[in-house]
Amino acid sequence: MKATQKIALLKDAIYCACIWAIATLLWGIYNTLAYDRFDVGSMWVVFALLATGIYVALYRFRIQQADEMRRRRIRRMPYPDEEETWKD
Repeated sequence: MKATQKIALLKDAIYCACIWAIATLLWGIYNTLAYDRFDVGSMWVVFALLATGIYVALYRFRIQQADEMRRRRIRRMPYPDEEETWKD
């Protein structure tokens, strides 16, 4: 894996951590306002799964993008009699 892909995945991981932190904050505010308590157990499970799912989806998307870019770079070389049509 190239360094640029690693940096992109690190950015995605940080993005997911930020989403998880915001969702945790909203979950805490909701539980405090609705039930006058802060349910830590369910909060950790729900948002850890959410952040993991988002990270996996972004990771698969990055891998798919890298594969498409690799395929675009590989081109079929023309046969000698096809060179004229290839240049057009």
